[in-house]
Amino acid sequence: MIRINWIDWAKAIAITMVVFGHLPMEKGNYLLRYITVFHMPLFFFISGYLTKTGRPIKALFSKYMTSLIWPYIIYNIIFYPYWLVRYYIENGNHLGSLFDWAAKPFIGTLLLQNDSNISCSLNGVTWFIVDLLIMRIILDSIVRWRLGDYLLCFICILCVIGYNTNEHYLVTTNLPPIGFMKCFPFYFLGFKLKDSHLMNNTNRENCIKQILIGFVISNICFIVSRQHPSFTVNTVTFYTICISAILYVLAFCRLLNDFHSEIIENISIGTLMIMGLHWMAIGTINFVYSKLLDGVEAVYTTSQGILICIFIESFIYILICWSIKYTPILIGKKKSS
Repeated sequence: MIRINWIDWAKAIAITMVVFGHLPMEKGNYLLRYITVFHMPLFFFISGYLTKTGRPIKALFSKYMTSLIWPYIIYNIIFYPYWLVRYYIENGNHLGSLFDWAAKPFIGTLLLQNDSNISCSLNGVTWFIVDLLIMRIILDSIVRWRLGDYLLCFICILCVIGYNTNEHYLVTTNLPPIGFMKCFPFYFLGFKLKDSHLMNNTNRENCIKQILIGFVISNICFIVSRQHPSFTVNTVTFYTICISAILYVLAFCRLLNDFHSEIIENISIGTLMIMGLHWMAIGTINFVYSKLLDGVEAVYTTSQGILICIFIESFIYILICWSIKYTPILIGKKKSS
């Protein structure tokens, strides 16, 4: 597989934003709230950009199993001991029935991180893997049809309506349906723009223009959305922020195209592992932090958050390098490299 250096930079930056966005930060932290508006749309946009269609059904199923289904299962199994310890700490002597702590998390995993009376989310952040699998199946199936693009655009419109309605009325709190409605339009947009001049132009002046324009527009819209929240304002500013931020972040990555780093490449290869393990790492750090401060809830400043991101990714980076050589299934690959 031929690697695209600026895409490696984009994936590394996007996964770092995801880790940073899951940290408990001081109230009103501008950087955190700004990043969490678009970091997952950015990730799905990149996934759409990298999606290839037209493979035979048998090859597609094999690809799904290796790159998404097995990692989803593995990272939920790995997460369970941590979940069990946390469940014990939070409930003390009131553990409930065997069904509550032994069956519900695994039923929730089988039901794609669903929370209900009979199930609970285990490794909740793996909703990303669930939704990416569903998106790939939909795209691979419908794009073959003569009017496939029109149907995919219609699905995007339904997602826009559904996501913003849910944001306003909070119909569901389950992450997979919310994440799908939020991110599918950006996944499809990334897929459609993969061959466009806008996305592949590495001219320095054009990249700088995109960075400046996108940065200004996204920040202005973010400030407006915070000062004048309403259904219409939130809807318009959300998509404006996401699209402009995605374009300027990727333009910045194209500026870095001539700078190759083995560390960035390996982080890009191991984004699935960082996604699967970072929530457990954050929870452990929060617990230790709270204990060291006599029960004070973990809340970090921006600089502390950046250092914690570096620490978490440095630790997981060691596991990524090991997995590349010995257990490629953990990073969604068939063969070691």
